[in-house]
Amino acid sequence: MKRSIVKRENDVEKILDQVCKPLDKTNYQKVIKDLKDTFLDQVNQCVGLAAPQIGIPYKAFAIIDIEKSKEKKTPLIMINPTILQYSTENVVSIEGCMSMEKGKEWILMRAKTIKVSYYDEQFKIRVKQFSGLQSRVIQHEYDHLYGKCIDKIGRPVEMESKDAN
Repeated sequence: MKRSIVKRENDVEKILDQVCKPLDKTNYQKVIKDLKDTFLDQVNQCVGLAAPQIGIPYKAFAIIDIEKSKEKKTPLIMINPTILQYSTENVVSIEGCMSMEKGKEWILMRAKTIKVSYYDEQFKIRVKQFSGLQSRVIQHEYDHLYGKCIDKIGRPVEMESKDAN
């Protein structure tokens, strides 16, 4: 079922600030279906979506699967992910978020490469290394699972003043 995106200004339950609960084999299928349906509905506007962003306080997210899809139609689902390793090399990342005001961006430092353990859609354990855009997107969505949004951990990108000339 497609769900609405939880926006910061309407988050009365403060779900975006909560640490999420792990999923297990008894409750993951409905959560993943709703997450996939909503992600696919929003795929032209985002590269990732975490369960708390659709009002579900569980540790799961969907991201574009760059390896499988050039058109961003195939999501990679991560359930109960754990980032096992962060590279010592960092990159500057300018990020927006579906739960924040459209057009606003924040600057963050992200690890260039990460190693992640997660369960896939069939609830099989996977361990994989990611770099580039996927690494940054995973770190962004992972932060959502721990109640960390870019408006709290990043530095806002300031719009240049029209009077600066």
